[in-house]
Amino acid sequence: MIDEAGGRILDKIKELGFDQDTLIIWTADHGDALGCHGGHFDKNCYMPEEVMRIPMAIKYPPVIPAGTAFTGKIDGRSLLELFGEKKSSWRKVVLAEKNGHLTPWMGRMVADQRWSTWKAMCPLQADLRYSPLPQRGGCLCIYR
Repeated sequence: MIDEAGGRILDKIKELGFDQDTLIIWTADHGDALGCHGGHFDKNCYMPEEVMRIPMAIKYPPVIPAGTAFTGKIDGRSLLELFGEKKSSWRKVVLAEKNGHLTPWMGRMVADQRWSTWKAMCPLQADLRYSPLPQRGGCLCIYR
């Protein structure tokens, strides 16, 4: 359904003649992730690593030729360099926040390549070297 709807948008852009000079950024919402860890209403906080890993694709024919492979990571960093801007000093960490829209609990996560630290009613620190995605084979967690 989403692929079909996205295709219709791209077809319309092409039909209008905007396909060669239009910046298109295709991204996704990670959703509520209610199922990947058995829900979150019983945990008092919910900031799994999946909220940091959101797919994205960019099409901008004048600047980024078709088939360009981006070999470096740009997670949590400015995309301006891709569009000809001067390289900025990139952050080494990612910050994510949960607003408690379905529960009264607020959450904040700060993560780098090794550690993911969650702060809410149940602070948790996970060593990502052992299991980047906790549902895959378990995760070494340090409770504070």
